[in-house]
Amino acid sequence: MKKTYQLISMLLLGAGATAWGATVSYTVHVDTSSLAGTYGYLDFQFNPGPPVFVPAELDVRNFDGGGGALDPGVFLITGDVLDINNNFYDPFDPFSVPPYLPDGLNMYNCCAAANDYITGFTFGNYIDFGVTLTWTPDVANSPSAFYFSMLDWTGTPVLTNAPPPFTQALELDFNPNQSVTGVTYSPQVQTNAPPSAVPEPTPVYFMISGLFGLCWLACRRRPPAGWHKS
Repeated sequence: MKKTYQLISMLLLGAGATAWGATVSYTVHVDTSSLAGTYGYLDFQFNPGPPVFVPAELDVRNFDGGGGALDPGVFLITGDVLDINNNFYDPFDPFSVPPYLPDGLNMYNCCAAANDYITGFTFGNYIDFGVTLTWTPDVANSPSAFYFSMLDWTGTPVLTNAPPPFTQALELDFNPNQSVTGVTYSPQVQTNAPPSAVPEPTPVYFMISGLFGLCWLACRRRPPAGWHKS
């Protein structure tokens, strides 16, 4: 069943790839010095516009935690998230290896309404990463969006002024005019994505899967010794 699912997914990607006509890349820098030494979570989420089979893909590359430390034992993956070699992670397969953030993540439209990668992280002085988006110039992709959120060990958003229940510090939106614009909800976040003229969070339902996932991780994780700054 797993192999059939993977085959269908790859066929959908291959069929749509010939129509892809837009690729953009952006860099992201976050000053996390105020959180250095504390434990929390990083949340990378890509929500495709309906229908989910309209080709769109997002890669996260060149992650640098600025002296922070990823927690490889605490992560949650939902939707279509692959590693840098386009391998699926199967939690029921003892030989399946989950994507490792420094190696890169790939999220794409296939079979899920939301794609989410959450990992435990001890914050350092900064976070750097690159984002590459590839999509079909089609109005159907305009609701698609990428979110990056940071949270403390309880799942409470940090370094963001986004209104509740939103958690993102950065948002990249696909627009009906086939462009991509960025919205930052934190003075600590810098990106070279074109700014949005009207910074408004996208609909609540896009964020639901991420919020449930963070609650689940926070409930499983007890605060580590020395999680706060001294």
